[in-house]
Amino acid sequence: MIQNNTFIPKGTSLGELQIVDVFQYYDFPILFACINQSKSVFISLCIDEDEHGYYWLYSHVSNKTMSRLKSGEIDFRDAILSSINGVLFKIYTKLNGDSVVKLADIGEINDEMLPFSGIKIENSEEKYVPYYAESSIIAKSTERGVLNLVVETRNKRKEAPARSVGKLLTHAQNTFDAIGYKLSGFFKPLCNIPKMITDQTALQFAMTFPGSFGIQLRSSYRADSPEFTLFEHTAAKLYSIFNATSEEFPDTLSGLDQVSIASISKLLVPLDEMNSGLYIEYFLPNKNIKRTTISTAESISEKLNIIKEIELSETQMQVSGKIDGIILSKKQFSIIDEHGINYIGHIQDSAMEAASVVKINSPCTALIKTSIKHSKSSDKIIEKHTLIDLKIIAADVEQDNSQNGN
Repeated sequence: MIQNNTFIPKGTSLGELQIVDVFQYYDFPILFACINQSKSVFISLCIDEDEHGYYWLYSHVSNKTMSRLKSGEIDFRDAILSSINGVLFKIYTKLNGDSVVKLADIGEINDEMLPFSGIKIENSEEKYVPYYAESSIIAKSTERGVLNLVVETRNKRKEAPARSVGKLLTHAQNTFDAIGYKLSGFFKPLCNIPKMITDQTALQFAMTFPGSFGIQLRSSYRADSPEFTLFEHTAAKLYSIFNATSEEFPDTLSGLDQVSIASISKLLVPLDEMNSGLYIEYFLPNKNIKRTTISTAESISEKLNIIKEIELSETQMQVSGKIDGIILSKKQFSIIDEHGINYIGHIQDSAMEAASVVKINSPCTALIKTSIKHSKSSDKIIEKHTLIDLKIIAADVEQDNSQNGN
């Protein structure tokens, strides 16, 4: 944000102004957008100067007008003339800091005061987020990390379906949790994410804003807190995933576990269902860093197809717990581990002998193979467990045999 100077009017009815976008600069900003404390938006244009100060036009415009300007739909001339209530502010800012404000109807403005027709913002890659939701402004004022998400539907006249948006929000939080857990340094495969981690990765809903669907999420912790570091690293990883090209995408997944990759897949699915892209913008107040990227609908579809081709993972892990159920005729087992996670699946031949003499609730240790992949037929994430080896506490086996008269 540009440091406000003598060219910014002070002590006027416009309020305390902050520059948020500079469109033209000549020794100082001469065409820019600014907001006041109420988040009212003004386009400001320098029209003249003398030895004592500068003459300006200030146009109070709507967020819709700014959106059309930033997207290149209208030029600066039309934007300035789209002033709310058809009134412009003619302001003289003196070098001594004083300001003089006069009101002028649009019809009173000479053409020479306005930009030439056709001068507009060209090839803007940054999605317009209303200034009242601008991540840098809010992050600095709240001292929290800010994450703006905007669903980009192809049909600009059609809003995003509520059901798909609901899935998107749910999976956005789940993905943030899973990636954060993997990056935390406390990661354990296939374990529930500890509350210590989810507290740090929790995203706080702040507001929605116009567009197909725009939402602002904020970090739970302030930027000066040690817990903020995990939000910072997770936001950067999420950004890299959506910013990657199709060729780069597999590399961005390297180092992540199968749960994180499955969560990313679930996050992409509702976007693909809506045939929509996603704009991501985040700001870190402690680093004064802003990152933005747009992942198009085509890119979303390509990334989802890449994940579908990936055998997400096959791991083996030692589990301590108790037997919840055994069906020998179907070679099926159910084991609940010490963390309360229930593993249900197929008994491999190597574990059949031990499984045939076990009783319900027997304490045990088990070697379980877990495979996770994306089903092409059902378009769902499938998790399969196979019991490879089973060891039961001997006392339980002997007690069970004695009760059966053996």
